[in-house]
Order: sequence, then C-alpha cells, then structure tokens
Amino acid sequence: MTVADKTVLVTGANRGIGQALVEEALRRGAKRVYAGTRQPLAHSDRRVTPLTLDVTNAEQIRAAVDAVESLDILINNA
Repeated sequence: MTVADKTVLVTGANRGIGQALVEEALRRGAKRVYAGTRQPLAHSDRRVTPLTLDVTNAEQIRAAVDAVESLDILINNA
C-alpha cells in the first residue's frame, strides 16, 4: 500500500513507535496525518493535525470522528 497523497490517522503518536510512524507517513508523502495523543501535541509540519485521543475515552473517540474529514489509513498504535 502506498501512503503518498493519503490521509492517515496514527493513534499513540506522541512518542516511540507512534511518533516514528507519523514521521514515516510524512516522509512517504502523506497528504494529511492525524496524530492521536492523550496530551496536546505540537508538530512543525503543517500536514500534521493533532487530535487529543485516548482510545479508551468514548467522548474523545466521538470528537475525533467529527474532526477527521476523511481517512484512507488507520494505524492503531495505542
């Protein structure tokens, strides 16, 4: 699967493997990367849209569904 020109959501994106997955998606040309984290996140690449997302919190899941306009790839790292 190619990531170029796709919209990607990575959960657990604040550090470690999740952070590396965000960076790799960007390197491979992702159009938009939603970075799901429990705490607010700042990223220098304008293609990254931070999402406060604890996958055990139903309210945050609903808010993420409303915030994500479209999605091609989900990487559930949380």
